[in-house]
Amino acid sequence: MRAATVRERQDGSPRFEWDPTFVWFLLLFFLFNVGLGVFPPLLPQIMGDLELS
Repeated sequence: MRAATVRERQDGSPRFEWDPTFVWFLLLFFLFNVGLGVFPPLLPQIMGDLELS
């Protein structure tokens, strides 16, 4: 299974395509982890590392 593929358009420029199943998996995985509270404890550290706070 490939998560993403690059195909050429008729004009010769490459076109990036995502596998819809992989996109749904990422979305549900993210929402599930946020719902369980996995990411909220990490947010202050992430924001500090990105110098956003």
